[in-house]
Amino acid sequence: MGLRYCCVPGCLSNTETDMGLSFFSFPLDPKRCSEWVKNCNRHDFRAKSPIDLHRGYRVCGKHFQPTMFAGMSQSRLKKFAVPTLLMSDNSMMEVEATIPAVPITSEDVIAIPSTSKEVTSEAVSESTSPDVIAIPSTSKEVTSEGQ
Repeated sequence: MGLRYCCVPGCLSNTETDMGLSFFSFPLDPKRCSEWVKNCNRHDFRAKSPIDLHRGYRVCGKHFQPTMFAGMSQSRLKKFAVPTLLMSDNSMMEVEATIPAVPITSEDVIAIPSTSKEVTSEAVSESTSPDVIAIPSTSKEVTSEGQ
């Protein structure tokens, strides 16, 4: 495989100096690929096809929120993942991403209803309220005292 560089402007990550860091190909789906191009601030990529971007360019794991990874290893992205962390004067900044609606299961997140002190897996599967915030699951029980 040769040396790969992150294509995000200002990012100096590459497969030689950042050996433990994962590098991700642009998605082949045209809509998702376009979102990556926009979020990576690479307007020069607009004329390139998703196939060309997929084959020739990578985005390193530094540009994805922890919730975008499938599992703890950060070597695989969830299907809907988009890069939202960009470089600005040697520091990271977040961009607003348009993430398509996808089903979220209780294995992916736990829900914290705005009026509840304890969260159960039923709250995740039954809730359709906009007052519910989905966050990555890090423990089995969340209480208001623990926040």
